[in-house]
Amino acid sequence: QFGNTTFSSLEPHFDGRSPDDAFSTIPYEKGYFLLKYIASLVGEDHFQGILRNWISSNAFGTVTTSDFKSHLRREMWQRLGFRGLQQFYSIDFKTWIQQPGEAPITLMPGSPLVEEAKQLAREYIKLGGESSPEAVSYTHLTLPTIYSVQISVVAVSLKKKN
Repeated sequence: QFGNTTFSSLEPHFDGRSPDDAFSTIPYEKGYFLLKYIASLVGEDHFQGILRNWISSNAFGTVTTSDFKSHLRREMWQRLGFRGLQQFYSIDFKTWIQQPGEAPITLMPGSPLVEEAKQLAREYIKLGGESSPEAVSYTHLTLPTIYSVQISVVAVSLKKKN
């Protein structure tokens, strides 16, 4: 219902409509994946420090997306120098924040989730779509963590390679 409206962006435009009518999980998921994407660029330790500084600087205040982006750019420069600025400017904030629809990136390359998703996809292939594999043996992955659609996409790409 909200996939192609601004209600599925991180900066929705209500145009006189009630925010209560605009609830969608898409912005929450997109925001989560944006933060995970930033963490994958700077490293978990740097990212935790960036968030700690953001929270301590802005607790109980009013902030904007622009404020967060300025903070992020400054922190990435201070922590990582030129490489941090390159990483900051490589983030397509317009797509992430303003465009409606789901997150442009949901699985981070090199993350434990990717390898576990591939293994789970292999198990789906083995089962021939007749049933679902157990996710208990995965340390980073639970079925609610990753959508079956994403697993299917990985499974199709793996099947093409084999």
